[in-house]
Amino acid sequence: MRPALPFALPSLLLAALAAGSSSCRADPEKTELAAYELAVEDLMARDDRVTAELADLREDMGTGLGRGDEYVTFSREQALPFYRLLRETASGLRPQASRLAKVHRHLLDYAEARAAHLEQFEGLLRLSKASDEERLLSAQRDLIEAERALLEKTGGRIGENAVAEALGATLVFQQRTYTPYGRGQKTMKQVEEAIRNELLTAYLRAADATKADLADEGAKGAGARWVRAADAFYRALLESLPRQEALRAAGLSVEERWAVSEEARKEFLEGFKAYRESLR
Repeated sequence: MRPALPFALPSLLLAALAAGSSSCRADPEKTELAAYELAVEDLMARDDRVTAELADLREDMGTGLGRGDEYVTFSREQALPFYRLLRETASGLRPQASRLAKVHRHLLDYAEARAAHLEQFEGLLRLSKASDEERLLSAQRDLIEAERALLEKTGGRIGENAVAEALGATLVFQQRTYTPYGRGQKTMKQVEEAIRNELLTAYLRAADATKADLADEGAKGAGARWVRAADAFYRALLESLPRQEALRAAGLSVEERWAVSEEARKEFLEGFKAYRESLR
């Protein structure tokens, strides 16, 4: 039998002592958060600056690769080494708190996706420069010049039915096949079939209908020359499609990695902010 205590402490005093005792103990979740903040906050401040520069360079490039060399230079000298460092640092962190671990997963995904985007962009630019498209570019220049001459001579009012039909087929191809192809909504095979079955047949009919007009200096001659320039361009495009397909696929992958990285970055920043506020 245990001896009775000499007296019992009032319950309110017991509660106060218990609260005081617990307040003297550090909250392990807050302690871990403080260490995590120390590890990542400087890196994320640097990320703000690097991301802003990348966004500016992407805006300067627009939808093409016109300033791709600048993007690659910045990537090699600053961005890619930084995101590799961020990836390495993030991989070395092992948050134990379940909520922080979930937030941290977004940081890992972000560093991985951003580094992959930069690496793939350099590959895309290299592939673009390796593609010899002089025949296509020359045909494109000739077609642009023929279009200008046709517009100048006709004011946009095409009198020859076969030429008007060829122009219509070209517009339909661009709207319904080639533009969707650039978005990944049409396959290369569908583009090839449309060129062969819709465009080249229309140009063949128009060329036959205008063969006597080639030397004409007016609207009829302009129409005849446009038909032949269009035919030459789309034949060159047909021949270059496998190379264009490789470039398109690489470009889509580059943009996908950027979008994934931006989403992961947003998820991390918002999640980290919410987590910190929940522990205040």
